Amino acid sequence: MRTNFGGHKHNASAYVGGALKLTVRHTHGQNHHYPGFKVALSSPGAARHHGGHELFGMYKSDFHSHDAPEGKDGWKVITIPFRDFSSDWSDFTGECDTKDPDGYQHKCCKTENEAVCPTAKAFSELNGLSIWAEGAEGGFALQIKQISAVQKE
Repeated sequence: MRTNFGGHKHNASAYVGGALKLTVRHTHGQNHHYPGFKVALSSPGAARHHGGHELFGMYKSDFHSHDAPEGKDGWKVITIPFRDFSSDWSDFTGECDTKDPDGYQHKCCKTENEAVCPTAKAFSELNGLSIWAEGAEGGFALQIKQISAVQKE
């Protein structure tokens, strides 16, 4: 799933120290433990990953619905700190901590000050959001009710 902002840029710089909140649920009978879900935010200010072929750079992070408590009607709220996003991820796995077949070791954002970490400048011109099922085998069906950015609490 991805958005198409049609060239529009959205300023989310006030949220760079915060998190992304997803409200999701699985369709009945589907794998609640699918390990390959990712969410990505694209921006002209984000660095492009090694071997990057996208028009814009993007920050990507895993999310796992099995970690979140289930609420009313099976909906789960997942909070992903923006410090968990990285602009350096593998085309093979979607992960930031793996090594590609060409020997390139990808890097995750660990200190919030590294070159792969989200920045206020890049967040001032977000132009896309996407949800990925990547790098893992298995069936899944995910419904998304809400996506929002929240400031640091």
